[in-house]
Amino acid sequence: GIVDEEKPYVFDMFYNGSHERGDHRRGMGLGLALCKSIVEAHGGRIGVRDACPHGCIFWFTLPALDMASTLGLKR
Repeated sequence: GIVDEEKPYVFDMFYNGSHERGDHRRGMGLGLALCKSIVEAHGGRIGVRDACPHGCIFWFTLPALDMASTLGLKR
């Protein structure tokens, strides 16, 4: 999981936390920042929350559009 103190920063560019990964390699801290940029560019939101009893869940939302009305098509 991710400790509460680090959750506000996990989507910051170049942030890679205080814990080592399971394979003992460190990331560059770009993956989640890129995900956030893409999701927000499409009008969505992204976040992280705790998973019980341990771990975390990353979530995102994207707005749904009615393509027929967006394109001016009749149904």
